[in-house]
Amino acid sequence: MVVSILAMIACIILIPRLKHYTEKADIFGIDLNKPGEKSSKPRIPEAAGIITSIVFLIACTQIEAKLEYSSGLLAITFMILLGFVDDTVDLRWKYKLILPLVASVPLITSYQGVTHIVLPIPFRPIFGKTLELGILYKVYMSMIAIFCSNSINIHAGINGLEVGQSIVIASAIMIHNILEINLGLSEHIVQNHVFSLTIILPFLFTSLALFKFNK
Repeated sequence: MVVSILAMIACIILIPRLKHYTEKADIFGIDLNKPGEKSSKPRIPEAAGIITSIVFLIACTQIEAKLEYSSGLLAITFMILLGFVDDTVDLRWKYKLILPLVASVPLITSYQGVTHIVLPIPFRPIFGKTLELGILYKVYMSMIAIFCSNSINIHAGINGLEVGQSIVIASAIMIHNILEINLGLSEHIVQNHVFSLTIILPFLFTSLALFKFNK
């Protein structure tokens, strides 16, 4: 928690000091939500998310360097790079579908967890409580990576909405992890949720800092 709060403070200090560099490099947009003619509307520096992303990665260096965890951070780093490239060269949508799949490869190849899903209650009399997917589970993980990244990115440019929904999702994940940790069902489950909480807290706090300026 302390590291996450420090990361948020660092972002609040760095964003206003560094965002002007992107504007000088002609990486900016026009705030269309403000009244008046387009020529008179304020210019908004883009790609400020790279600042919060770097701070987030630094905060995550506290995590124990196990293969699966490191692969997860590698996938996150690749997606950060993709986001920055998209801000600077305006990628076509077909590349936005392909590149998240590539980014998910390190995580999928190192994944050693379960490959079954827990079914909703109405389907359990037919299929049972869980359904084993095998290799299809990793295909499912890849599809989730593509869907999540693009469902967030599609709202880019609408003041506060892109990072705002990230905050809502991160808050829900944080609450879920805390509840599961308090249940203490097994040591393995608790460790998984502690790791998830370790990742999501700096993400949440750095996103709050970005929202302060982006809203």
